[in-house]
Amino acid sequence: MMFIGIDISKEKIDLSWLRDQLTNKIKTKVFKNKRQDFVKILNSDNKCNFSD
Repeated sequence: MMFIGIDISKEKIDLSWLRDQLTNKIKTKVFKNKRQDFVKILNSDNKCNFSD
């Protein structure tokens, strides 16, 4: 099972992905709350690749 957290505020969108439940490894990414960054999130691959 995959766990993803999303926090949307007026200025930014915070995403977090629990990569491994046993070791609690978490990957995070922050985007500006702008249309062009929202499109980046939608166009990201299904592997939760939060790299730049």
